[in-house]
Amino acid sequence: NQLRFSLVLFLIVFIAPGLFGSTPTIVEALVSPESQVRGAALNQLYELDTDEKADLLSSLSDILDQDDLNKDIYVVTALGRMGPEAIPLLIRSLQSRDHRARTQAVKELGKNGAMARDAVDAIILLLGDPALPVRINAIEALGEIGDPAAVPTLVAALKDEDGSVREAAAEALGELGDPTAVEALMGAAKNKEKRYLRISAIGALGHFADAPQAISALKEAALSDDDDIVR
Repeated sequence: NQLRFSLVLFLIVFIAPGLFGSTPTIVEALVSPESQVRGAALNQLYELDTDEKADLLSSLSDILDQDDLNKDIYVVTALGRMGPEAIPLLIRSLQSRDHRARTQAVKELGKNGAMARDAVDAIILLLGDPALPVRINAIEALGEIGDPAAVPTLVAALKDEDGSVREAAAEALGELGDPTAVEALMGAAKNKEKRYLRISAIGALGHFADAPQAISALKEAALSDDDDIVR
């Protein structure tokens, strides 16, 4: 029965998009277990006018309130197609019990750049998330959003026990380009025990062309580092 229902809905989406305009139908499709149905519904989001989008956001908010582990990731995927208006709901989604939804939500927030600055505090909290993909994507999002308030957190992440987190933090600090991060990056660039952190930190220092100490550190690495890749 579910397969039949999904197939009918799929045909409606593709063959008669004019019948697909009501928000309840879109919501139903967006959380369908059938990937083709969800994909078709996602394409319809671009056709919504302002009022329809507001209604849909309200309906998606209601689904998030249900705390349904099977639907959160689908809701977040839809929110990622709805522009800056969806930022408040994406921030809420960072608290989902589904690590996939948290990962996708923080990715989507990062894509919004500076418009997602209200999310920075919530994203910083994700650096303590038990799921590694969440932590890495949170760091990347902080770099994309570009709020200097994230610098102390990212500097601390340079010493994280996981190498992927350390390297992502160095790259994010380079994206931010805040001069208060230069000293920490210079220290990471001299860390002989953590090769990939060193490489990432040196790459990040390249973003600080106006900082004499960063340029000095780059010259030192180019002339004297034992690692061919670093040089």
